[in-house]
Amino acid sequence: MLMRTGRERTGTVFCWIAVSALLLTVLALPSEVAARALECNSDISISFAPAMPAVGGATTVTLTMTNGLSRDLGDANVSQDFQTVNYFPACLSTNPCNPDPALPATFVASSESTSCGPGAMTASVMPDGQIDLDFGLLGFQLAASGGSCTISFDVMIDPAAMDGATINSQADTGGTCNIPVPPAPPANYVSSAIDTAQYTLVPTLGTIALAILGLLLAVGSWQILRRRQAAPLA
Repeated sequence: MLMRTGRERTGTVFCWIAVSALLLTVLALPSEVAARALECNSDISISFAPAMPAVGGATTVTLTMTNGLSRDLGDANVSQDFQTVNYFPACLSTNPCNPDPALPATFVASSESTSCGPGAMTASVMPDGQIDLDFGLLGFQLAASGGSCTISFDVMIDPAAMDGATINSQADTGGTCNIPVPPAPPANYVSSAIDTAQYTLVPTLGTIALAILGLLLAVGSWQILRRRQAAPLA
């Protein structure tokens, strides 16, 4: 029977240690990958022009979508795909939007334009006034973190709306980050974004004229009352 020398036994021990360390590294890799940050973020913002539209007039709504901080396992910036953007022109309350049944603002057909592409954008208006801006199967892609694009369209202010009223609106969207696989995409490969904004209806000329007339009548009544109070008793 061959006897191992001390050097051979030491070499065997080191060999087993190396193999065990390698196996532990391989087994731990999936959990380590899962534990590392996978970030997928997006942002949306609303702006109006004019910010204070007149009753019976229109305002141009601009939605800006941005690829937020989105990174793969190696902390490299990644692109993000989007398909649908939703806009609610009038909400009684927001997040989530409770649509205003009076619909003080409605979408103006064929007014939409976009710098997001190359997919064609289709605008659809739901019964509750929600505007769905759909880019179809192609969708649109925003480049690495900070990439952005815009969608603009007009909404008409209902002539029956109240002067001076403040209208709440809301926009939301969601994207899918192009993070390489494996591992299989978990839930944080997708993002969601929401923004709310208000616009105030400026008074019309008719309302301003009525307000001035009411002020003049009030001043006149006050002057008549003062004269009567100042007149000597007969």
